[in-house]
Amino acid sequence: HALLHHLSGEARSLAADCMVERRVSVGEVIVRQGETAEVAYLVESGSFEGFVEPRTTMPLPRYGQLDCICELSLVHGSPISYGVRCTADGVLWTLERKVYKA
Repeated sequence: HALLHHLSGEARSLAADCMVERRVSVGEVIVRQGETAEVAYLVESGSFEGFVEPRTTMPLPRYGQLDCICELSLVHGSPISYGVRCTADGVLWTLERKVYKA
């Protein structure tokens, strides 16, 4: 995936070995608007959508299988501009910032 693409083969393998499975249910908020990501998520299954408070008509991303959530915030340490919630039960693989930066 693009999050790991720039890493060497060995580093990519180590990062993949450190990813942790997280099962999520409909309605669960996995990312909160304004926070800085300490974790990036790779979608194995399920569906997810971006949302902002207060509501807006601006189009927000939707995520599905093999999409990555919060990769830019994880890499750059920038605040997340929108929240993300689960819209269909699924499985995410998490990668912590401390592992990514190591």
